[in-house]
Amino acid sequence: MFSRAALAYVLVYLLAIPAIAQSSAPQEAPALVGTWVLRVSDSGVLKFPNIRSQTIAITSVEDKVEISAKTNDEESVVQFTADGKFRKGRTIPPWSDAEVTSSRWDGNSLVLTMVVGSWATGVSTITERWTPSVDGRTLTRTWSGFKIFSIVYDKRPP
Repeated sequence: MFSRAALAYVLVYLLAIPAIAQSSAPQEAPALVGTWVLRVSDSGVLKFPNIRSQTIAITSVEDKVEISAKTNDEESVVQFTADGKFRKGRTIPPWSDAEVTSSRWDGNSLVLTMVVGSWATGVSTITERWTPSVDGRTLTRTWSGFKIFSIVYDKRPP
């Protein structure tokens, strides 16, 4: 009926079609895309007394991420390429003085590796992680390095 070679070609063809379709399908936006408002009561904002309010808007296209923030009454915008490569850049308050050296996706979380300090004070590496909740209603921003703490945001309805 069919030779083994013909069956092998048909099998490869049938397996390749879904793989090609999946690779060309548009990527789903990460769960942290949207507008978020700082929840002061559940955040370590007391450690950052200069932050009274913060609203952030996160957009993402492929590996490009943009975060716009209004902290108190000051606006800032940062952009990352979430590919794990090392580059210079800034982040939004409270660590806006830090140099971001890499950004990458870890599942639904955006992970930033930052270097803070100077030759006079010493240099530290801090990992900042932006993680949405499973239900997509809250976003937790945590830092670890010399200390671990976090701040929490609520998603603003579209």
